[in-house]
Amino acid sequence: TDESKRLRHRLATAMVLLAQGIPFLHSGQEFFRTKNGEGNSYRSPDCVNQLDWMARSKYKENVEYVKGLIAFRKRYAILRLSSTKQINEAVSFLDIEKPLLAYLLSHHKFNEDVLCYFNPTEKEYEISLPYGQWKLYVTQNQASPHSLGNYSNITLPPFSCYCFVQEKVTC
Repeated sequence: TDESKRLRHRLATAMVLLAQGIPFLHSGQEFFRTKNGEGNSYRSPDCVNQLDWMARSKYKENVEYVKGLIAFRKRYAILRLSSTKQINEAVSFLDIEKPLLAYLLSHHKFNEDVLCYFNPTEKEYEISLPYGQWKLYVTQNQASPHSLGNYSNITLPPFSCYCFVQEKVTC
């Protein structure tokens, strides 16, 4: 369905924005621009290459979601590590049911840990978070640089991304 395609598109965009390295988004990606499936539109006419600003209005909810992901990424420097060494030290993948993907970003130079879950399937999954107080920032429907509440377990909906932050206890 079209809704399923949009959810998959949203999930893929979240994966790009939450990955280490410099994210690259195509112009209009935040409002599901497709260029009508044209793979190489370099020599295509304006009707293929132009931005459909009506689509931006139509998919305002997704535009806001992408803006929220960007704000979340900007807030937490551990999402923007600058060297392979730091990335290797900070990133650990959780042992969870396949094909789910989950990783923890934790490094002694940062005051918080970030935990991200990705569900690329049509199934829901019950997830128990690792021990501690985890604040939710990204869900299937909302992304924010501000906490959406505290959680210890979640139901991961189909085609979704959930991200949490845990502040480290310092003595």
